[in-house]
Amino acid sequence: MISIVIPTFNEPNCNDLFNSLEKQTDKDFEIIIANASKNTPQYPQINQSVSVVQSSRGRGLQLNYGAKQSAGDILWFLHADSKVLPSAIATIKKNLSQTVNAGAFTLCFDSRSLYFKVISTCGTLRSKLTRIPFGDQGIFIKKTLFNSLGMFPEQPLMEDIALMKKIRKNKKKVIILNEKLFTSTRRYIDKGQLKTTILNTWYQCLYSFGMSAEKIAKKYYA
Repeated sequence: MISIVIPTFNEPNCNDLFNSLEKQTDKDFEIIIANASKNTPQYPQINQSVSVVQSSRGRGLQLNYGAKQSAGDILWFLHADSKVLPSAIATIKKNLSQTVNAGAFTLCFDSRSLYFKVISTCGTLRSKLTRIPFGDQGIFIKKTLFNSLGMFPEQPLMEDIALMKKIRKNKKKVIILNEKLFTSTRRYIDKGQLKTTILNTWYQCLYSFGMSAEKIAKKYYA
């Protein structure tokens, strides 16, 4: 079974994501919302098991807490503003094997804008070259490997990069699927497309050169 872990903080709803999960051809999954705000995000009723657990704030911490409550042997970490294709669960199961231990999807934005097509294409190329996908690509991993690596570092940002670097250091194979996963452009629209792109790249560089995730988070959420 696949356990889907969704970290939330002040999310009004998970409607689009849940509607896309309801359409999965493979129904062998559970959903765990690791919520760090007072208000629980709204979501439509679906046939799969849905659990909401309260966690302290911090994406790495929330993801780990949700994973600890999971029953599946595969973990799939999704952002609340994502949407997936009906074949996503089946595709994950098909591609994980004795040699493939983790992976992610090809990122697309929910916009036909050329700007976002360029951003998503560059992001996919980067992840295929480095084998370090970001969280908005829907990272999935065998639970045994996840636990053996000590899970995500419990930091507010860049936990996805840190985990994937651990996987690469341990010489475990990561696959970037051709199947698309769609994510919202809302943060880009709210804060400015070019500004957000430049800042995201800058923060990633700062993290690569040793700045702590906590310091970066203060700038990111300012």
